[in-house]
Amino acid sequence: MIEVRNVSKSFGSLRAVDNLSFTVAEGEKLVLLGTSGCGKTTTLKMLNRLTEADSGQILINGVSIRESPPEMLRRGIGYVIQQAGLFPHYTVFENIAMVPRLLGWPEDQIRERVINLLTVMGLPPEGFAAKRPAQLSGGQAQRVGLARAMAANPPVILMDEPFGALDGVTRSRLRDEFTGLREWQEKTIVLVTHDVTEAFLLADRIALMDRGTVQQIGVPEKLLLYPASDFVRKFFDHQRLQLTLMVKSLRELMSGLSWLPESGPEAPVVEASASLWEVLETLQGSGAQTVGIRDVEGIRYIHRRDLLAAAFDPA
Repeated sequence: MIEVRNVSKSFGSLRAVDNLSFTVAEGEKLVLLGTSGCGKTTTLKMLNRLTEADSGQILINGVSIRESPPEMLRRGIGYVIQQAGLFPHYTVFENIAMVPRLLGWPEDQIRERVINLLTVMGLPPEGFAAKRPAQLSGGQAQRVGLARAMAANPPVILMDEPFGALDGVTRSRLRDEFTGLREWQEKTIVLVTHDVTEAFLLADRIALMDRGTVQQIGVPEKLLLYPASDFVRKFFDHQRLQLTLMVKSLRELMSGLSWLPESGPEAPVVEASASLWEVLETLQGSGAQTVGIRDVEGIRYIHRRDLLAAAFDPA
């Protein structure tokens, strides 16, 4: 779907991106992760020519992005930034309808699409379509920004810290809601973040960047458990416990668990496919110390203490 071949970009004497190459498969969610100044946002902006590469090639579906005028290219690629970036003098409806109108969609089709997106994003059209951005909360504005990026049904969506400007509770809720949408599942998405936990939650693969280059690219657990360099290992060290819990599933531990007799009705039940992090969040929310694990053999119970002991047993 997306191919980046030996792409470089400099700003004066600063080499922001250095001979970068990677691919993104159709329907894949690739996260560009790294600290400020590593080149991730510059890389993202080169994909839709908001920033022009100095050298190298970028192709979408085998076609160089330079074969289309920048404005035409961008109409076929969704783009989401921090703080939504809505046009303040447009209504919510007009903000979302902007790209479909530029593409010449019939007005009845535009209206149907906007109403559908507002509904999906939890913004009832009768209450929000006529509002201006200044009348929205941060979470509502970001929902509109996400809807605008999806309005013309583009196959590719680029996201630059899309949840970064929100408070923690709103950020988590909106992220969970958005990634649960059918449209998220169907799109090819390249997302920039400096938030390691967010990267692990959202990515099919992570490209960890430093000084304009990819230090390692792969599924989250590969970067965490099999780092390609000291830089990669040290990058994740301060969150290693949490990240390990996120990448380990219950199913990996099932054969070595010490099961309890059936617990009382207060014990929550989770699926064997859940991550250890999800199980601990469930236990925290319920206040219980035992949890039931459902698999093909039914529901079996384990104490929180024994679950953690098995998770971090070096054997």
